[in-house]
Amino acid sequence: QMDRFANPADEDGRSGEGLSYFVNHPRARKAKLLVEHVLCLRLYTTAAFKSLNDPLRGRGAYADKPHPFPVTIMYLTDGIKRLRAVSADEADGAIQYDLWRGMRNVELPQAFRERGGTELAPMSTSFDIKVALAYSDRAEMRLIFKIVTYGFIDRGADLTFLSAFPHEAEVLYPPLTYLLPTGREDHLAVANGVDYTIIEVEPRFA
Repeated sequence: QMDRFANPADEDGRSGEGLSYFVNHPRARKAKLLVEHVLCLRLYTTAAFKSLNDPLRGRGAYADKPHPFPVTIMYLTDGIKRLRAVSADEADGAIQYDLWRGMRNVELPQAFRERGGTELAPMSTSFDIKVALAYSDRAEMRLIFKIVTYGFIDRGADLTFLSAFPHEAEVLYPPLTYLLPTGREDHLAVANGVDYTIIEVEPRFA
């Protein structure tokens, strides 16, 4: 069962659906996604994302080694491209949205604040700031990227329709997305003295 990762109480009524449900979803068919695309994109929305991202970032045991799942990354990247291409025709294709990305214990160098930087791996964001806050929770340093998008051309692929966790409202960017800071930075203070650093950026594609 492809939806075993999801909460059985999901309100979208798809709990327990097989892979074919997502392959035949109208959004998947419109983007001409193959079974391989859907499988890899859906897999990424689970805890498997770490095994896909870490090798691209050269972390730990993966330093200076080939990626163990190159075909998965290929289908993942191509699936993002296909979903982005058809989003131009959607009702919100020309609407400005802010996306959010939460990070734990990340201290950005001054060079990033001045010139930006490139994310080597796929980059998860969310339409919902609460999701970003949760991903940066329980950390000494809590960083939130506010990602300003002016239309489909600036956005990644909306994976909500095939995600194992649809409530996260995930929008996935391809590897090598460049983040350019706008110079706007803020701090959000919440209960118990917790403080979040919010940095506004604009995405650029390779």
